[in-house]
Amino acid sequence: MLPIEELQERIEQSELGQEFINNPLLNKDTWALIDLGYTEEEVKIATNKNI
Repeated sequence: MLPIEELQERIEQSELGQEFINNPLLNKDTWALIDLGYTEEEVKIATNKNI
């Protein structure tokens, strides 16, 4: 198993690494459904407003 530091370095150096690092959705553990592209109506229907 890779140490976390080595894994982070490999991600940074990968072809899509910077896209992953700069993706705002990856900076938090919980996302509002509306931020993920659900419509207002879908959010009203959903029992859970966050994923």
